[in-house]
Amino acid sequence: MRDTLALGRERLAKICDIGQERGEIRRDQKPLGLAMTLQRNVPGTLLIWAMQSQGNPHTWLEKTFDDFWEIVGAKRR
Repeated sequence: MRDTLALGRERLAKICDIGQERGEIRRDQKPLGLAMTLQRNVPGTLLIWAMQSQGNPHTWLEKTFDDFWEIVGAKRR
């Protein structure tokens, strides 16, 4: 599982790196750190959903992804 998470983190970091090059993702954070942030948020979302047992987990995860991309997105002028 550790290897799978590391591979996923590397791939997401690559996406973040490309987004930074395009000016779509903030540049004040390292891509690998952004990827780790998302990986930390997903299990937390699922844990809270499981404890509350309300709604669809897909809806909860979609909100987590939306929040993540909103936070890491570059500010538009």
